[in-house]
Amino acid sequence: MCGLFGALGYKAVNTTEVFKALQGRGPDDRGRWCETNQPAGIQLLHTRLAIQDCSTLGHQPMVSKDGGLVLIFNGEIYNQKNLRKELEQEGWNFQSECDTEVLLIGFQHWG
Repeated sequence: MCGLFGALGYKAVNTTEVFKALQGRGPDDRGRWCETNQPAGIQLLHTRLAIQDCSTLGHQPMVSKDGGLVLIFNGEIYNQKNLRKELEQEGWNFQSECDTEVLLIGFQHWG
């Protein structure tokens, strides 16, 4: 099970301590994204337990190609292969076999 952390409105977050607290929930990878437009914007941290796609292509936080969406996700989409096929038929391309990418592109396509 992955570890998720989000902060809004803090100028500083002790990411070392957050990652230490989340390590047991996701030992395979860790990532951080922060909004750079504002001094105390949104920060997202993620520790990953890789199940669907164990490659680095499933790294999170996952950012859409246009940079408009950022996603951290903990879960499993059981019908992700069907959704992936539907999105591919609509012209979307995938970089990974990760269900998180299906969720991200699904948000882009369907809103």
